[in-house]
Amino acid sequence: MTDVSIPDAISPIVGWRYWNLDEKGVLKSTVVEDSWEPKSPKTAICRPLPGQLDHKHVPHPSPHASCTCGCYAAKDLESLRKIVRFIYTNRLVVGEVSLWGRVIPAEHGFRAEFAYPKKLFVVPETFRHGDQAIEIAAGLGRLYGVETDLMPFDKSRPVRYSGTPALAPRYMAFKVLITWSVLGLLLTGVRLLIDQLANNPLGP
Repeated sequence: MTDVSIPDAISPIVGWRYWNLDEKGVLKSTVVEDSWEPKSPKTAICRPLPGQLDHKHVPHPSPHASCTCGCYAAKDLESLRKIVRFIYTNRLVVGEVSLWGRVIPAEHGFRAEFAYPKKLFVVPETFRHGDQAIEIAAGLGRLYGVETDLMPFDKSRPVRYSGTPALAPRYMAFKVLITWSVLGLLLTGVRLLIDQLANNPLGP
């Protein structure tokens, strides 16, 4: 059970959303650099849009009907997978999120004033080779005080996402290094064979 207290008189709405997991094991937004701190409700704050001058931004409670601000969540997993077109799939987590306070509904989901994870699913294929997904999920559950599980990439990825899971940079760099090393050895072998044939074209 989470230590985050939701007012007793409020029945939170439950939605679905994606997160990425940083190297410290903390959830962060997949869209902006914004962490979801453990044991603390995420509070919506309206910030200036990229490229918008601060003096043109009028502060207001978030979410607001005339703005796009708020804590976002889709109404269910199926809707989430349909409406998200692109996502950074490195260390991907998907899950249920409790929404309360001021909540503005939309066709496929909600924008809320307060939010906190309800149940989290780690997507194993999006973590480095050798990372133990079960242990990562267990640690995530202890940190946030919520139930956790695993969910395969093909069941959690956006429907329109056609790429393979993006793996952690260090693992990708290792794969690239190994690939180029193998290619280098093959090219060296080919050059030696060509040189040998050139020096002795008729054989022994």
